[in-house]
Amino acid sequence: MKILITGGPTNEYIDEVMKITNMSKGSLSKSLANDLAERGHEVLLLLNDSVNLDNIDKSVKVELMDDADSLYKALEKASCAKYDVLVHAAAVGDYKADFCFSMKSLADFIYKNKALADNKDTLCKALVSDSSYHIDNDSKMSSGMDDLCVKMSLTPKIISSLRKLFGNEAVIIGCKLLENVSESELLTAARGLIEKNDVDYILANDLSKLRQGDSTRTLVKKDRDDVEYLKTHEDISDFIDSIKRR
Repeated sequence: MKILITGGPTNEYIDEVMKITNMSKGSLSKSLANDLAERGHEVLLLLNDSVNLDNIDKSVKVELMDDADSLYKALEKASCAKYDVLVHAAAVGDYKADFCFSMKSLADFIYKNKALADNKDTLCKALVSDSSYHIDNDSKMSSGMDDLCVKMSLTPKIISSLRKLFGNEAVIIGCKLLENVSESELLTAARGLIEKNDVDYILANDLSKLRQGDSTRTLVKKDRDDVEYLKTHEDISDFIDSIKRR
């Protein structure tokens, strides 16, 4: 089979140096890529450029990405080829930086535009559209600002684009990580993700258990109530390897 796997975090830049990222190291994605390549599958691995590339099987094709936009572009490019299975395990950041400002520059802007403060909706629109109080973040910002603020917005949900990009014949497996939730809550979230994004399976796990060394992932299936508990990356690879026989 032809298998595409995404992995690692995404980096959303605040300025030329600072970035918003997360704790993902891409370990599961690398392990799955190695397992599946050793079983004879053709594997494309899309990894964040911060991930350690050591110990990746030579037969695995690796392409690097950085932020959510570059990951989407890499997936868009890959979709020109037909893939049997797509495992979307990258930890895509929820937020990106829109612009930076200081509390002083914000206060000055509001003070100079007192008339806008009478209507909170008008003021909000002006704060978003008027860049006069923004700090230039095209290069490295000064490290001397003690009241630096960052206005953030949501990144696009990559998982929502996968079915459109790769078509109905591809088996799409997504991931969901929550923390300190009951199994019922975890299953409800996973099934909601399946329904909303038209994917076939979700690998769901709990961060609090992961911290305790329990890496078990619950495999939630589209249109089915039964679940499977996959304790290791080899178990996940076994499941993916079995897809061609289902």
